[in-house]
Formats: sequence, C-alpha cells, structure tokens
Amino acid sequence: MKYTNMTCVASALSLAAVCQVPTAAAQDQIHCFKADYSRDESVVSAIYVDTEDDVTIALRVWALPDTIFVSLANCNVETGVLRCSVDCDGGNVTLVKNDQGILFANFQSLTFDATRMRRSILDNEYDADGSELSGSFLLHAAQDQHACATQIELPKQDARVLQPGDLSPDIEEIEQALTKLGYPVPNSSWVFNKELENRTKEFQTDQNLSVTGKIDQFTFDRITNIARGAGGGC
Repeated sequence: MKYTNMTCVASALSLAAVCQVPTAAAQDQIHCFKADYSRDESVVSAIYVDTEDDVTIALRVWALPDTIFVSLANCNVETGVLRCSVDCDGGNVTLVKNDQGILFANFQSLTFDATRMRRSILDNEYDADGSELSGSFLLHAAQDQHACATQIELPKQDARVLQPGDLSPDIEEIEQALTKLGYPVPNSSWVFNKELENRTKEFQTDQNLSVTGKIDQFTFDRITNIARGAGGGC
C-alpha cells in the first residue's frame, strides 16, 4: 500500500525557520518527534521519528490500529541535515531539526522494511514490502521523549490462533513461508482462506502435528523454523 501526497501538519513557522541548523545542546536533548492526524486529514494516524543513535521511522494508519510500520534508516550528516536511506527495501529520507523542537521530514518512496503488531503470534518483526510513504511533514518534539521507544516497540500479548476467516498481515507471511517449503498458496494475502487451510493441514500431517488447519503456536514455530533453515534475506 502506498501513502503519497499526504496532508502535512500545519505550522506557523516558515520552512526557513524549520530548517535552521540545530544547536548541539538541543540535538542531544531532543530525539523523539511525532505528528498526529485525524481521519479527515489522512489515512495515516501518526508518524514517529527517533533520531537517537540509528534513525527509526514508524507509521500508523487508521485502517490498522494495532499495527505499526517500521523502517530503520542509515544516515549521514551534511551541514546539519540528516540524509538517510534504507538499504534493504529502498527509499530516501531527509531530516532537519531546529532548536524549537520541530523536525522537517521529507520521505521519498520510503519502503517500510517491517511491521509489528500489538497482537501477533510472530516472535519478531516481519516483512512489509509494498508499504511506502512519500511527502513532506512537520513533526514536533514529543513531550515524553520515551514516546518513540514506547510506540515503536509494541508490547507483546498472548499468542493467538489464526484460523479460516481471519484477516492479518501474519497470514501473508505464513503463506509465503509455506509456499517456500513446497506447500504453495497462490496469491498470498492477509486473508486466511481455504487454500491456506488445506496447505496447513498438509504441513501438519507431514510434520506429525495435530491436523486442525489452524495456525497455532506449535504450527507457526515449525513453519518459521524450517523456512529460516531454507535461507532468505533481503
């Protein structure tokens, strides 16, 4: 999904004011920036940028309130401007912050390399290819400078069982892993359909697991462990 030409947060400051080179003291103190949007303004509900150590960008959308898209960028400082790129998936980011606690962020086809969910059976972040962000945004310093870490690292909750009819990004990941292992699920998507149920039963049968057609923690662990052994990467 692509998020392009989205509404920027209005600000009384001119672009020239926003693009002042930050002082060293302010740069040390302020590292978490955020912007919030209403449903009327954008499909995006919030953007977070954490410039402490590595630069991390996180995006929330209204349609998936319990999912956060995350990208880790490699950056170089050029005369007070952070110019960043995402190695694996692509895209560019330009960040300029001032001593007023304002961050000007320009995203050019930034592809998010992972997503995290508040309720997920996945132990780690997983691929989010196809989710892009383009546009310029003004983000303000978060009152709580721990807000970025809190939002980007969503707390885990109890594992759940995925079953026919469920809708989740987890499902696409599982379908791709099963296809890789020789249990093809054509046209993978976020929907747990009949094809996935049948392939899951075949996998469970071959692995001497309980044949339910549902993805419980045991089935998930077996699928992902074998898939990791089959190789992968960017």
